Amino acid sequence: MTVQDTGDLIVADPANPFSLTVQATDNQGLTGTGVAMVTVTPSNLPPVVDPATFAVLSNAPDATEVGTVTAPDPDGTVVGFAITAGNTDVNKNGGCRDGAGYR
Repeated sequence: MTVQDTGDLIVADPANPFSLTVQATDNQGLTGTGVAMVTVTPSNLPPVVDPATFAVLSNAPDATEVGTVTAPDPDGTVVGFAITAGNTDVNKNGGCRDGAGYR
């Protein structure tokens, strides 16, 4: 089945499948009906950042790797990351600043 005109398809609750009654007619005018179940699959789902906890020594040398953040995207690959809360004082190389300088 192909949706020809998406303007005619109104889905009240995309989270729940719905049924369509379909009628087929042959070249002699005989008809048959059946039910087609339709599930609307959302597109362009957002990536999900996996929870993580990291620790670093206060005297760790510059450029010490503290951890890796992962965020799988159900539709493909994650394009990039940004710190949006917490220690947002980041240098041009992506290091976070603490009291001893950039790490």
